[in-house]
Amino acid sequence: MNILKKSVVAFVLLCFSSPVIAEELNILTWKNYLPNKIAKQFSMDTGVKLNVVLFDSNEDLLQMLKDESVPCDVCVPSDYMVATLIDEVLLKPVDRKLVPNFKHIGSSFLNLYFDPDNKYSVPYLWGTSGIGFNRQTAGEVDSWSVLFDAKNKGKICMLNDARECFAVALKTMGKSVNDTDQKNLSKAGDKLLAQKPFVKKYDSENFADLLASGEVAFVHGYSGELAALATKSPDKFGYVVPREGSTVALDNLCVPTKAKNVAMAHALIDFLHQPKIAAMIVNETGYASSNEESKKFVDASVLANKSIYPSKETLSRCEYVKELGDLGGVLGESSTLVDDAWKKIQGK
Repeated sequence: MNILKKSVVAFVLLCFSSPVIAEELNILTWKNYLPNKIAKQFSMDTGVKLNVVLFDSNEDLLQMLKDESVPCDVCVPSDYMVATLIDEVLLKPVDRKLVPNFKHIGSSFLNLYFDPDNKYSVPYLWGTSGIGFNRQTAGEVDSWSVLFDAKNKGKICMLNDARECFAVALKTMGKSVNDTDQKNLSKAGDKLLAQKPFVKKYDSENFADLLASGEVAFVHGYSGELAALATKSPDKFGYVVPREGSTVALDNLCVPTKAKNVAMAHALIDFLHQPKIAAMIVNETGYASSNEESKKFVDASVLANKSIYPSKETLSRCEYVKELGDLGGVLGESSTLVDDAWKKIQGK
């Protein structure tokens, strides 16, 4: 009996004592994080319809999980947001007995600061943020400075994400992405406000498409989509983690407190960590997997791609974005300052 079938059997047995047997499962996730063919395969194997709902930022996910009208059985928060969701009692503990493929997750992704015992989270995909660029119009790039250069006005796209944008500004100042010093945050906010006239769009969903279409020449974005674009057209596009450093994010599979189909939610998490399935997800999305066993099945060209699986030197320049205090705002205790700056940037 394969692992998925074991999980499904566990679900069926559990349902004998459950008043609800649902035909649908709802997952809240990032764009390009769950390939259609993988979602269809899960539905074919289980007979359960999988509804995939996308969000643009961790803060959007937080609000969706608080909204009881938004159904969710599995969600995919980034590292720092896991800590927030735990604090706000929005996640259920993970039942490891229902996720036997947990054993394939690499030790470097376990017991991290946001969930020390992985009681509430199962590591999924990870990647960096950096700059995607058009080699033919922009030349080679290795610094965040190009995003603050007036000569590039109208050619720049930034992520529609306060934490990521502040991370860029702070890195150009030689500071940590998690700096909470009021003076440094104020300077970072001023830097982003001064940059605003140069930015054509703030977009966390279609940034790679904007670069591919030629609408912009520089994109602040995530490695998966940008690495895929650079791999497809290496003579035209590139992706780089700037020399000043950047962010690295580990996204996780979690079961929200309001989940209705808890056992099947675990079955989905276990399914996504079947080594061959995990490898297919890497090959399709361009994001690296926390599943070490999956490397045996990942395309050799993908494993060798430093934009997807960066070197130790590159990762040494990257930081996790950490939860800093009460995330009722974007940066906890410094949220008012950051929120005010971000509202001005967004024209609100």
